[in-house]
Amino acid sequence: MTKDNQNSKLAKWASIAGIIGVCIAAIALIPAFGSWFFPNESPQYVTPSDSGSPNTDTQIPTSFPNTSNNPPVVFFNEWINIDPQSKNIKQVSIQTKDGGAYINMIGSCSPTDCNFREESPTVVVNYNYDSETAILHVEWVFDFQVMTQELTITPDNQLRVKTLTHFTDNSGRVDFEMVDYFTRQ
Repeated sequence: MTKDNQNSKLAKWASIAGIIGVCIAAIALIPAFGSWFFPNESPQYVTPSDSGSPNTDTQIPTSFPNTSNNPPVVFFNEWINIDPQSKNIKQVSIQTKDGGAYINMIGSCSPTDCNFREESPTVVVNYNYDSETAILHVEWVFDFQVMTQELTITPDNQLRVKTLTHFTDNSGRVDFEMVDYFTRQ
């Protein structure tokens, strides 16, 4: 075996050993970064302290204190209805705010779109995440209707929002259900 051939084999083995070392280091880091991909902790909800205006300094969280009421970070985003002509909900915003979570929706209203959080009188928002079913339950209590929703993440990473609207204003309007799909903005 020539000296050049021997050096070539040593260089090849050193390269293989380096690759193996990088792989071992990457495997060792999985526990440290695994929570980014498979979060065990949920965001903590904090009732907005203001009139419901969205936080303009929105950040996608990576982890929060463990609170059973809150959705995993995959829900946090700005979501746009996949149907640009939708007559239902046009946009869903699930953000971090003041160390917690903030949910808002923009509906297709006439003559202008309606911001759920800016309705008057002030809207009551309740929400709860069920980790067993992976459903984020949201309830909007307006002065004339109650909307209950089930938000889920589909296998193709869309946000599915199933809404049941019940009118409470004695108008005689019939309750109805709708389903909308949203994609990340």
